[in-house]
Amino acid sequence: MTPRRPPIFGPEPWAERAAATWSHWDLWFCLVCLIAADGDWTALEEEIIRRDRRRSVGGRTWERKRSHLLDLCARLDRADLNAADLAGDALDDKPLRTKARRKVLDQDLAGRDHTPAMQHTPRRRLRTRAYRGHWAGFPVSPAEACDQFAAVIEDSTSSFRLAMDLDAVTTEEHDRLAGVPARQLALWRGLLTAGLEGFLHGLRDSDGAVATHLGEGLATYTELPWRDTGIDPAVYWTDLCEWCIWEDWGIRHRREKVPFRNARRDDVPVIERLLWALEAEHRSHRLDYEADEAVQLVAWLAVATRSFHRFVPLAERLRADWWTPVDAMGQAAAKAGQTDLAVAVYSTAIAGGGWHVEHLTRRCQEVTGGQPPHRHLRRVE
Repeated sequence: MTPRRPPIFGPEPWAERAAATWSHWDLWFCLVCLIAADGDWTALEEEIIRRDRRRSVGGRTWERKRSHLLDLCARLDRADLNAADLAGDALDDKPLRTKARRKVLDQDLAGRDHTPAMQHTPRRRLRTRAYRGHWAGFPVSPAEACDQFAAVIEDSTSSFRLAMDLDAVTTEEHDRLAGVPARQLALWRGLLTAGLEGFLHGLRDSDGAVATHLGEGLATYTELPWRDTGIDPAVYWTDLCEWCIWEDWGIRHRREKVPFRNARRDDVPVIERLLWALEAEHRSHRLDYEADEAVQLVAWLAVATRSFHRFVPLAERLRADWWTPVDAMGQAAAKAGQTDLAVAVYSTAIAGGGWHVEHLTRRCQEVTGGQPPHRHLRRVE
């Protein structure tokens, strides 16, 4: 009896070419690029995303496949090869072409299917960077404090009890480290990442007690005299902004201005440039939710620092899709006695269209004492 051939999942080595090892996934991707996208890697990327989103709402198989595609393209460039060079005679194998099409375009992925690039997607890399990636630039690394909080979270039995335990630890340690701002900074920064990692790994917070404590921790963190620690302001702001972008558990709810409330006037353009760069970086990796968070943070920065001249351009960017920061800008302008500016903020956002046009129309009248938005600003597509 002929022994059965072991199944091939994809990451296994397929061939040696140009002093490099290529996997079966590499071969399959090259074949599909040639037969389904006329050798156009960008077209193949779009087709992978389109099919996966059609097949599974909210699925992220496309992220793993796209990550492998980008990694493969980079390796082909380094080896001075193209898809046809790597595929070679395999392009004439009809059953193999059929299998490759199914694997690349139609099939979901299991753990055994993953190549290193599929495991380390842009989402994973950028999230890890946001959580811990800038700690080498801190005077005292938050890693030790983070591990301490992680142990408390791991031993928790209820969210309410966990919030109490975290509060006890932070209060005790903060008092013990009085007069050592660099260590206090590390303490609270470690808490913020330990909380996000806990949620990421399945921490349940049914009563919201943990998120509330973390929100209070964020407030304490931003009130610390961080400039006295010697940390580079660029490191501080980059680390904080990226953490905010990847915080997705309601920790900043009703605390949207907190990250920037102690920003100085000369910090504003630096932080704004940083956030726009982060928005572009995340958008380039199709991480649109996180990119949108970066845009909203620019608006909250403007509100927190009363940068009124930035309100209207930001309202144009946000449109009526992101009504909360638009409304916050309108309220801030009205409270400052700049009613015309408030109307302009609402009008500009409404003119761009979006999900919450009617709500912002009502808010404009409520905030400005009955003045409606300027309808003549409505954009004609």
